[in-house]
Amino acid sequence: MNWLIGLAAGLFVVLAPADFGHADEDLSDGVGATETGHSYIYGTGTVGEGADMLLGMETNDSKVLLANVSDSFYGLQLTPRRGRTCHVRAFFRGTAPQTAHYCAGRVTASHLRHAGVAGLGVGQSLHGIGACLTRRGMVGAVSLHTTEGDEHIAQIFDCDTEFATVYCGDGWAIQGVQLFFDGEGTGRRHRRLMGLRPLCTLA
Repeated sequence: MNWLIGLAAGLFVVLAPADFGHADEDLSDGVGATETGHSYIYGTGTVGEGADMLLGMETNDSKVLLANVSDSFYGLQLTPRRGRTCHVRAFFRGTAPQTAHYCAGRVTASHLRHAGVAGLGVGQSLHGIGACLTRRGMVGAVSLHTTEGDEHIAQIFDCDTEFATVYCGDGWAIQGVQLFFDGEGTGRRHRRLMGLRPLCTLA
């Protein structure tokens, strides 16, 4: 695996996008970010972005969906159950999709008929992610913005806010997302997607 060495705030840090353990596991709560909002992994193995990269609300219950290589993240599928977006799947080129499942019970084909999907076309690269919120503060739709200027929207609910969009800096790629829900993904309740944050790495 290629390791990229960076210098931030006078300290050497290591950018290791693929070395979190299993990419479908939750990461610890610590955040290592530079003033530019780009993600770094410190010796504790944490990853994060600046507060200006957050769309919606940050909560205590989150899931990271992350590619093993930069610039392979190309799509999101949002699936609701009983008026709550509790199932989010991220798609990556060359590897299996990853899922944040915060629904009570399985998601079936009948639920997927109501899913919203946003995916990039062949040869397109992801440049930014946007979201709008419902009147209850839940993420109602997510938009994917390409470097070519196209926009792909996964719409689930009507929004009361305008879309807000965040971008990685020049020379950086969106490698995945951190998703925030209003509770743990266990028990008998469907949870709501309350916020998300793109995770950037050097392209």
